[in-house]
Amino acid sequence: MSVSNAKKELRLSKEELETIKKIKDFFDGDVYIFGSRVNINKRGGDIDLYFIPKTSISVKERFLIPVDVVFDNETLRDEVLKNGYKID
Repeated sequence: MSVSNAKKELRLSKEELETIKKIKDFFDGDVYIFGSRVNINKRGGDIDLYFIPKTSISVKERFLIPVDVVFDNETLRDEVLKNGYKID
């Protein structure tokens, strides 16, 4: 199943996207999905999340789905901002 908006189509169920949006609600900053889940032609893979925090927070323990949590870093920033999906 996939979810889409005007920017991209994601390989996420509505439940997975809602879970991520709930996490974002108490995270002070921006959250992007990147990696294989933003490519509808790929299969499998965990959910890669990129956080740009306004404050320091530990979030990985709050997920009940397999995710890679990446905080803002120069190595991935350009790739994520160009090809990622910002959670609104």
